[in-house]
Amino acid sequence: FKVQSQLDDGALERIVRCVGLAVTGVARILYVVDGECSVGCGALELEFRGGSVLNLDVAHDGERLRVRSKRWVDPFAPPLSAENAEYVAASGKWTRVDVSAWDTYRTVLGETLMDVYPVLAQSTTLAGVVLTFGAAAVRVEVEGDEVYVDVVSTSG
Repeated sequence: FKVQSQLDDGALERIVRCVGLAVTGVARILYVVDGECSVGCGALELEFRGGSVLNLDVAHDGERLRVRSKRWVDPFAPPLSAENAEYVAASGKWTRVDVSAWDTYRTVLGETLMDVYPVLAQSTTLAGVVLTFGAAAVRVEVEGDEVYVDVVSTSG
């Protein structure tokens, strides 16, 4: 991981620090318009026993995976100015949605993060990761300025 850390700004190290910890919460940052979630793309946020957090999102360059060790902060959290309230009412906004109980993510809840595998683009850019758990594998990958999450059950 030493060589990789030069490529990913320490992203892999932040994930590796959570290996061996059990997941206590799963959230997605999804675009919500008129109360409807767009589940196609959006950041993934995992909370672990002991309070560690991984927020996996697209970096500002639109090509790399950004990994933060803190919860997502809503830039449109109330109270909103009149102008921002009008914008959100008309266009919607990114919203943190607890998806722990959703069938797709339930297989990760309570499971221990076993390992992490980098997904490289052009062999030098950290474009994503595959996280392995006892009952599931989670692939988080940046593609075209968006973050896509795919959860695959590994139990039967």
